[in-house]
Amino acid sequence: MIAIVAFGSFCVIVVWGVTDGWLKTMTHAQISLDQGDLKVFAAGYRQDPVPGHGLPPEALASAWEEVEKIPGAKAAPRLVLFGMLRSAYGAMGVEIRGVDPVHEPQVTELKSRIVEGDWLSGPGGLLLSVSLAESLDVRLGERVVLLAQGERGPASQAFVVVGLYASGFPRLDRATVLIPLEDARGLSGYPGATELVVRLSGGRKEATSRLQAALDDDYEVVGFFELNPMVRDMVRISAIELTPMILILALLSGFGVANTVLFSVLERTRELGVMAAVGMSPKRLSRWWCWSPCSLPPWGTRPGAFSATW
Repeated sequence: MIAIVAFGSFCVIVVWGVTDGWLKTMTHAQISLDQGDLKVFAAGYRQDPVPGHGLPPEALASAWEEVEKIPGAKAAPRLVLFGMLRSAYGAMGVEIRGVDPVHEPQVTELKSRIVEGDWLSGPGGLLLSVSLAESLDVRLGERVVLLAQGERGPASQAFVVVGLYASGFPRLDRATVLIPLEDARGLSGYPGATELVVRLSGGRKEATSRLQAALDDDYEVVGFFELNPMVRDMVRISAIELTPMILILALLSGFGVANTVLFSVLERTRELGVMAAVGMSPKRLSRWWCWSPCSLPPWGTRPGAFSATW
């Protein structure tokens, strides 16, 4: 009985723990390295994600002010655009992410994943992943050129690789480069930001509702799971799939316990009947039935014979 219960509990803990741990690790990696807990966009930007539809400076300042009213919340602006990274040995399409060198480390942990060089500190610096640097044969300190579509047409700017990171997150490692926010504004010709990334210390859903209520209809506040519907569906599906499995394991353990108890009762039916016939009350009979097997002599006398003697 103990073995059945222990095995069933072990299976439940292992299956649920592995699945839950995998989902939480995946979610935490995306939040801490890339997307934050929620993002603030200008209304309509997600339908047509170009810098011109982003947050102008005044709207960015207003949204940032509202975020700071949430206890424990940190925010950092980003300007995201798409273009091409060109080195002396090749070129590749990349996501160009303009970040604030001071505030970005407060919402993501990417600064701690730098394996060579330093974090962004001034204009003209560029961060890229180790795998992307190997693909383009770029080394620390070398010059590269970014090309992007600006407000006035195609624009290009030279940068120096100041750091290489290894995040372990495919979206960042495959085709994302980081440059200072002011350089991204100069490259795109847009003075604001495309998004405001927020990192929370409390509940995500409550903060999203509170921030959306504080801002007007010109803003769109989007939580992590809304930004990643596939992750949300994986969490829901895993809960749906695991629940029947856990119920089956619990039923098997319950049947094992019931079988053991039933067998112990049926094995001693005659013995219990004899004790009741000689006048033992039901209360004393139940107490004797529970404790008499523990009182067997060390030489292993049968329970029935020893109990009758007793």
